[in-house]
Amino acid sequence: MKFDITKPDVALNGKVFASHPDKLVDALFDGSKDSTIYAGLYKITKNAIHFFMLDGVTVIAVINKKGVLGSARKVDGKVIYSYCTPEIIGEYDSYMASVNEPERAYKDVFGIHPYWANRY
Repeated sequence: MKFDITKPDVALNGKVFASHPDKLVDALFDGSKDSTIYAGLYKITKNAIHFFMLDGVTVIAVINKKGVLGSARKVDGKVIYSYCTPEIIGEYDSYMASVNEPERAYKDVFGIHPYWANRY
């Protein structure tokens, strides 16, 4: 997993996640009213997006290769995933929003919709 400063920020249910720690530092010392308030960071793997707390170590969520948002936590050194909305992101207003927003985030980061990315 790696941070990639060239990737866009990802917003899930109004919470914004930065693609690189430098973006957090820039936002802290920006000084303008319009600077982004980040909820955490994200790293990308070959076909998934992993979301972390601001420390960049504590994993909290994942969007898998199917575009599904799930909760993640570390137990006994292993990351455990479950299909539920992470607390930091909060509950969506509708089921369709909970489906469409992670798919859009996947498309923004990887440049292709998860349906087509895993088709072949």
